Amino acid sequence: MPGVDVAIPCYQYGRFLRGCVESVLSQGLDDLRVLIIDNASPDDSLEVARQIASEDRRVEVLARPTNLGPHASYNEGIAWASADYFLLLDADDLLAPGCLSRAVSIMEDHPEISFTHGVEVRFYLVDGPPKAPSADSGWQIQTGAEFIGNLCRTPVNNVGAPTVVRRTSAQKRVGYYRPELPYTDDLEMWLRPASEGSVAQTASVQALRRVHGSQMSVQFQTAHQVRDFQEREAA
Repeated sequence: MPGVDVAIPCYQYGRFLRGCVESVLSQGLDDLRVLIIDNASPDDSLEVARQIASEDRRVEVLARPTNLGPHASYNEGIAWASADYFLLLDADDLLAPGCLSRAVSIMEDHPEISFTHGVEVRFYLVDGPPKAPSADSGWQIQTGAEFIGNLCRTPVNNVGAPTVVRRTSAQKRVGYYRPELPYTDDLEMWLRPASEGSVAQTASVQALRRVHGSQMSVQFQTAHQVRDFQEREAA
């Protein structure tokens, strides 16, 4: 059976971490590993991470003594990954039921696919996470060239990062996140594996993104609309 590695970067999200990890561990996969990467959080994130790891042998913890920024955590996850498939999930987000099985199934059937993505449901902190439907809505496959062309014509990032399941071999070939793109690193990242193969998209809900004011993207887009366009152009 194919394996999946999930890296969970965490900084000061101890209050969300257990729910995030449980949404991964409950996916029903036999071959699954989780790496929590704590970026020197000043809250109880590391304590929560170590408690979770003590309860489930599939969970590992990497604790940084100093804060090296989010890109160091993303790239540590890429370097660590060794399974057939790989996903990066921020510690304040959640996977939808069946997310990994759906993604793995389509990529097993189509070896040319570099990565998959799907619907990302956003919810606000005060509302709490909604119940995500587990129905499979099927897949649409684009060539990498089609995906790149569509994304560059309207450079709005409509790919939800927590929904992206990558073929690990393709991710290793295209390399790491670029620190010089602090706000559009993911937009640029999707272009690179698309140059390695096809992209599959589903209308199924694949992840739940928590929206709250401490997120860097929320703060940036509110305060720097002009620079937002410049960052997209850079990507």
